[in-house]
Amino acid sequence: MKRKSMKNVLVVFLVLFILIISYIGFYYIFNGRNVVMSVYNNRLWSKRREVVRGNILDRDGNYLTESKVEGGTNKLKYNGGKAFAHVLGYMDPVYGLTGLQNTYDLELMGERRGGIFTTFSKKENLNKGYDLKTTLNEKLQRRAYSLMGKSRGAVIMMNPKSGEIYTMVSAPSYDPNYLQENWKIISTDKNSPLINRAVSGMYPPASTFKIITAIAALEHIEGVEDYKIQDTGVLKYNGIDVLTNYESKPHGDIDIEEAFKVSSNVYFGDLGLKLGNKKLKNTAERFYFNKNTSCDGIIIDNSRFPDVGYQEIGTLAQSAIGQNSVLATPMEILITANVIANNGIFMKPFLVQEVLENDKIVKKLNPVKVERIISTKNAKLVKEYMKKTVDEGTGKAAKIFGLNVYGKTGTAEHENTPQRPPHSWFVGFAGNEEPSISFVVLIEEGGVGGGRAATIARELVEYADKLGLVK
Repeated sequence: MKRKSMKNVLVVFLVLFILIISYIGFYYIFNGRNVVMSVYNNRLWSKRREVVRGNILDRDGNYLTESKVEGGTNKLKYNGGKAFAHVLGYMDPVYGLTGLQNTYDLELMGERRGGIFTTFSKKENLNKGYDLKTTLNEKLQRRAYSLMGKSRGAVIMMNPKSGEIYTMVSAPSYDPNYLQENWKIISTDKNSPLINRAVSGMYPPASTFKIITAIAALEHIEGVEDYKIQDTGVLKYNGIDVLTNYESKPHGDIDIEEAFKVSSNVYFGDLGLKLGNKKLKNTAERFYFNKNTSCDGIIIDNSRFPDVGYQEIGTLAQSAIGQNSVLATPMEILITANVIANNGIFMKPFLVQEVLENDKIVKKLNPVKVERIISTKNAKLVKEYMKKTVDEGTGKAAKIFGLNVYGKTGTAEHENTPQRPPHSWFVGFAGNEEPSISFVVLIEEGGVGGGRAATIARELVEYADKLGLVK
């Protein structure tokens, strides 16, 4: 009897031992890189001190960061200063790593991912990290930062056909060259300069979300291209006011194209009621709301689209015009426009195009097609709506002679404090024959989207054209 009890105890301990070992194995297989790359991993900080960190360059070879050894210590010089602080990030033994300094930390140390410590090839200099040639354009980045002035918000410009990120600005910013000296001021600033608003700022997308609502309607409402309503400036349901147009302006007898051009809340709120939450949410999630976005060199926070009960009429209508509890990052809204520009195909956003050792390419990152999100037909229809918005509608401030400019304005009201000025959005793309550059501008409390945000977008596209980025 005792022998049998002993066997049972041993079996229990054996099972527990196997479970513990299995859990440890599972944890390190799926979380090993997070453990290794933790800011608390002293082994890595020791290695960072031993190695001259790799430099970061823009697409034309201009040095955005430079590493030097002074007094036996590895010093980083951030040539980009405030304009590049968020996208490139910082490396600091006290405050950790952010931006590209974080996502490409191993390469900058002279290592690579794909094995905890495996080099690309036999390195010529084991005490020097790999350099990174980014997709950024230094001149365009500085211009974008300058145009933001004292405003809070974000600007991103990309190539929608390849996924290359030309510029990513967040304002207000800080100078990473003086991080330790100014940390207390920076970290307690009520304007939150440490947040990268381009990929982590959450805002009601407002009428920029009508791009997604239009796609959902084209896919699910038969004959929607010919569907008209009498827009009186107020949407009523069972005699109750559900939502209004901006300043309650009536637009008369309108179809989907006209409603998009003048940004009719009444028309798109009505579409939201016809679609219902399930179909609208499904379309939003295909555009990467509520889920992780495939990207390289950056980390994008998940944008949010809510579950709405069928009886919540007001909330459903509001969600169709990007208000209520719908929240999006500027990058999410730009990805939406990129899909339209690229005839329904989503290209992976990326920030690094080459990993270099002594100016020789040891790894080249090529454009990656992630998936087709919508049909070419529906993408082209919405593209036409966006063209008319700039030519004749709310986005006329972005019009540029000699270029095809497509856009969508957004005026995002504050949910709980409607008396505060609205956030200003403008998103779109431009090119000669076909779209070759895309953009999003978000100005916190910047007023109507067809105003300052559209003006900044126009100036940036004109400057990008001078730099040869608009094809």
